[in-house]
Formats: sequence, C-alpha cells, structure tokens
Amino acid sequence: MLKSLVVILSLLLSMAACAQTLREAPPQGRYCLGDERVEYRIVDGDVVFKHNDREYRGPTAYSWFGREQPPKGFVIALLIDGPGKEALLFEDRLEWNGRTWKPCPAPAAR
Repeated sequence: MLKSLVVILSLLLSMAACAQTLREAPPQGRYCLGDERVEYRIVDGDVVFKHNDREYRGPTAYSWFGREQPPKGFVIALLIDGPGKEALLFEDRLEWNGRTWKPCPAPAAR
C-alpha cells in the first residue's frame, strides 16, 4: 500500500513539473535576421506566418517532438506550409528555413 502511494505521488509530482515547463506562446511576434523580418500571429490555435510578401498558414503544436524531450527553451512549433515546413519558436529565438531569427528590436520612441 505504501509503495503504491509513493509511486502515485511520484507520478503526480512529475506531471506537475512537466506542466510548469510548458509555456504558452505569445499570440504574435516579430523576428529579424539582418534586414529580413518574419511575423506570426496565432488565432484559435492556427498560425498566420509572414515573410516579406509571402504568407503561410497552418496549425500549431506544443508537442512537436513526440516522445523525445524538446530542446531547452522550446515553446511551440508553427506548422506552416512553406520552405522548411515548420518554424520552431523558442523563448529567445525562432528557427525557420534553416536559420535562426532573433526578436526584432523595439521601434525607437519618437
């Protein structure tokens, strides 16, 4: 009985730890790489992703890595239909099309 209780308690603690590491993606974002910029907006679980004059659409996925542990800082996968097929959003960057994009600097105050 005590052994079962310890197992159940361990499972509950590990589930709580996993839930705490899950981050909700910001509803929109802008990322830059030199003079290029990508933007995304999430609406009802789907993403609208823009690069230059092109717009891609697709679903989002918080569990893109299946049974593997996601990389450190992973937030969400944006499953767009375009070059690279998906954009991976991390806490500090966006990876798409084989390149790493950083948050765009805030516009200068006027």
